[in-house]
Amino acid sequence: MQKLTHKLMSREKINYRHLTDVLVDSDGNVRFTPGECENPPDVNALLKGFGLQAYKNSLQPQVNGDANISSSPDGTVVINGNVVNIAQKLALLKKSEGERDQAKTTVAEQTALIEQLRGSKHDLEKKNRDLEKEVDKYKKRLDESSSALKLSKDKRCVEVKFETHIVVVVWWEKVEFQSSLDSNISLKSALSDCKRYADRITSAVERACPPPPPVKRVEEEVKAEHPADGVDDSDEPIPAEIVLTEEVGEENEEKTV
Repeated sequence: MQKLTHKLMSREKINYRHLTDVLVDSDGNVRFTPGECENPPDVNALLKGFGLQAYKNSLQPQVNGDANISSSPDGTVVINGNVVNIAQKLALLKKSEGERDQAKTTVAEQTALIEQLRGSKHDLEKKNRDLEKEVDKYKKRLDESSSALKLSKDKRCVEVKFETHIVVVVWWEKVEFQSSLDSNISLKSALSDCKRYADRITSAVERACPPPPPVKRVEEEVKAEHPADGVDDSDEPIPAEIVLTEEVGEENEEKTV
């Protein structure tokens, strides 16, 4: 029966129209007419074995839900017309029990792994919180160090005074002192910077305005060379106008001669 039904089935559906309908071609000629089978098998032959007993039990009415059970030597049992293979069912039951035990073992392993991962997660979260606290601490120290390095310097005035060619540099700088060690280091660096800048300004001013040479006593030298009684006019320069008039007069005399 299963083989016959597979021949008639297509995608788990049975097409019965060719068993009941008349087949006609394009011209309208009848090519096939379904009919009864010749020499059909007997009902007893079709219901041979447990099928016949099932058919009989199906004809009998059920009273008060009592179950009619019958068995056969091949290991099958008929319960209210339903055939049950006991050996096959026991094998399936044993297989399902093994799969159930395996599933329980897998679930227990996965549960233990989840608990382990949960503990690892708790430890990692604790370490993360500790690291965040340390990061905040070092960030605070970094801010203090940067604020110490970036001191608010109030450069109010740089005065350069020239008094008798002596450079006087006055430099005021306001420094915010802090109580930490970083503030002392930054203060030393600031003082060294101030000294370096002052040296540069001093050298620049000395190059721009060098001191004059020492003044000699001209009066004493003049007294030593010339006596006080007489004055020698030979060393005095001749005015340019007198020289020019004398030269012009000599040229006029030559022309008249």
